[in-house]
Amino acid sequence: MFLACHPDGVTTREIGEYLEPDARISQADQRVPTNASNLRHVLGRAGTAEAKNAYVIKTAGRYRLDPTTVDVWALRDLLRTATIAGPRRRELLTAACDLYTAPLADGQDYEWLQPHRETVRRWGTEAHLLLADDLLDTDPQAASDLLVKAIDLDRYNEALYTRAMRARHALGDADGIRTLLRALTKALTDLDAEP
Repeated sequence: MFLACHPDGVTTREIGEYLEPDARISQADQRVPTNASNLRHVLGRAGTAEAKNAYVIKTAGRYRLDPTTVDVWALRDLLRTATIAGPRRRELLTAACDLYTAPLADGQDYEWLQPHRETVRRWGTEAHLLLADDLLDTDPQAASDLLVKAIDLDRYNEALYTRAMRARHALGDADGIRTLLRALTKALTDLDAEP
């Protein structure tokens, strides 16, 4: 997961600082190559024969994952491309929304993870908001369904509720708007805030 959060790769020392914080520097420096080798073998057994040791790459003293194997980077790239894509925009945003199905490393609580989890959450939310905006005029039901899915992933994001209410308005669903407003009010109460 640490390597997945660092697309430009990280040095042995950086990995040791984060993943072996209780070890002396020399011990951490020795453990990292061993752990990287073990990771290569585990991923190689789970992968294809052609890519046996290609998942963890070390170049110029930096460990990184093969960029074609990391869905977090694919999400980032799809979102970047979609913002300038023109006719393929909807297809790219749909693919991005399909990739973001849970928080990054859901269920894990690594000390270094939170800023990366927040960044990925923002990417996922932005993909859902942009796609919903594209769908709203032509398919408000699809926009509404998409936004409900996004709210399940990010229940404190007021922008998602607001857009979902617009989609429900386009459908003439006043009860749906009230339901969303109640859900938003309840979620924000957890944060001592109001919609």
